[in-house]
Amino acid sequence: MIRRVFAFIRYVFIFLREMSIANITVVKMVLSPTLKIRPGFISIPMTARGDFEVTSYANSITLTPGTVSVHIPDDRHAIVVHAIDVGDDPETLRQSCATVLEANILKWTRSEADQPGERRVAAVATGKEIAPSSERNPANPDKAEGPSGGSSSSNSDGVSDSDSASDTDPSAGDLK
Repeated sequence: MIRRVFAFIRYVFIFLREMSIANITVVKMVLSPTLKIRPGFISIPMTARGDFEVTSYANSITLTPGTVSVHIPDDRHAIVVHAIDVGDDPETLRQSCATVLEANILKWTRSEADQPGERRVAAVATGKEIAPSSERNPANPDKAEGPSGGSSSSNSDGVSDSDSASDTDPSAGDLK
C-alpha cells in the first residue's frame, strides 16, 4: 500500500513536469512567426485495461496541452490521440505516452504482482504490440486484426492526417 502511495505522488510530479513542458512547447508554437506543425491522429497501444486505469490514462493525455484522447476501441488495446504536432517521428510520441504516463499510472493502480512484464512494456513503448495468436492476421502474422476482423491501416508511420474529414467515421466506431 505504501509503495502505491509513493508511486502516486511520483506520478503527480511527473505529470506536472510533462504538463509544464507541453505548455511551454505549445506557447512556442503559437508565438512562432511560422507555423511548422504536423497535426494528426496517432494510435498508441496500451497496457491499461481497467476502467480506472484507462480513464486516468486518457485524462492525463487530454490534460496535457497539445494532445486530446479521441477514441478507445472496445478491446482497449490502443488509444487514439490527436496531437497538435506529431513531429517527424510519431514513435517518439507513442513512446513518451507509454513510458512516461501509462507506465507510471500502472505503478500506482496495480499491485506489484500485476505489473506488466518488461517485454510487454517494451512492446507498448515502441508501438509494436504483440497480439495473442487468436487475434493475428493470417496474411500477416505480425499484424493484429482490428475489431471488424480486418487489419487497421494508416500511412507508413501510423499517423492519419487530421486535415481529412474522412479520417474518423462516428457511425463506424473505429478509426479508418
